[in-house]
Amino acid sequence: TDTLTVRAYAKLAGGIGALTSVVVDGIQVAQFEVKSTVPQDYAVAVPALKPGAKVDVVYSNDSVALAGGDRSLQVVQLNHKATAVVPKPDNSSIDKGLDAAAFDGVNVVAGDSGLYWNAALRVVWPEPNLTSSLTVRASAQAAGGSGATMVVRVNGTVLGTSTVSATAPTDFTYPAPAFSAGSAVDVAFLNAGTADGVARALNVHYLRSGTTVLRPTDTGVKFDAGADLAAYDWVNMSGGLVELTATGA
Repeated sequence: TDTLTVRAYAKLAGGIGALTSVVVDGIQVAQFEVKSTVPQDYAVAVPALKPGAKVDVVYSNDSVALAGGDRSLQVVQLNHKATAVVPKPDNSSIDKGLDAAAFDGVNVVAGDSGLYWNAALRVVWPEPNLTSSLTVRASAQAAGGSGATMVVRVNGTVLGTSTVSATAPTDFTYPAPAFSAGSAVDVAFLNAGTADGVARALNVHYLRSGTTVLRPTDTGVKFDAGADLAAYDWVNMSGGLVELTATGA
């Protein structure tokens, strides 16, 4: 009756991605192949998730291919309504093993996003933690009939992905964790490009949460150029920009 979003990517082996299944309170509700090598959202139908529910993301085809490639699965984040989980040692564990051995409580290590062995990433679903909100006021120059793809994160947690198409400034509001001074906020532009002589661009006018407004030209704002994960690597840095014409955050 509900949807769980699994944000994940994989390292392939022999052209084959990571075979992934989702188990809720001991019942497998989905199985799919993660073949994308960059973070992608996979929507899974699940029973209503309440705090205390046991959610397992299982990786079951670990292999090293003779033709090259050491397969692995990266689980970036789990989202359901007003709750988001970024796997860490304090909120999850990894039970190594295949099939029943992934649930036997033997050979368990601290939780992390990376599954480099056949294993289950095990999470006890927490209380809702997206109790605040963040509004990004943005506009775009579309190209080839496609607007600008914008991904918004706070402290590494993805709040949402939006397509910005309007040339007039428009508000995009996302559920967010509680903010404090020093929270790291990223607004990423993923699909820079040119079509029919028109360059696609994303304009970030300001960010607002509660009584705080931040403009992209304010002190401390930086632009990190790069595609996908490289947009967050603190390499190729420059000053903050209103108009983003290159892929980055």
